[in-house]
Amino acid sequence: MFFAFFYMVIDVAGFKLWSMPFVWVGKNSILIYMAAHGIINFQSTAEFLFSGMINFTPLVWQPVLLWSCIAVIQFALLYFLYKQKWFLKV
Repeated sequence: MFFAFFYMVIDVAGFKLWSMPFVWVGKNSILIYMAAHGIINFQSTAEFLFSGMINFTPLVWQPVLLWSCIAVIQFALLYFLYKQKWFLKV
């Protein structure tokens, strides 16, 4: 049912823009996995870049905002790699 729904939305109706982050992740899934588990410390990068905004929010919401910022950094990296057409192939 989900496959039919997404086929209808993406291929038949032509709403493709919202699904581009999934394409970015799919093209460099091995690279982002390797980067997140050893090469790049995304948590300290997010804390450095967004610490003012994270510390401004209530204490209960700080982990949510931190991990959202980590996701933004990862998607920005994936978008850059996709636009440069750099893909890790095995």
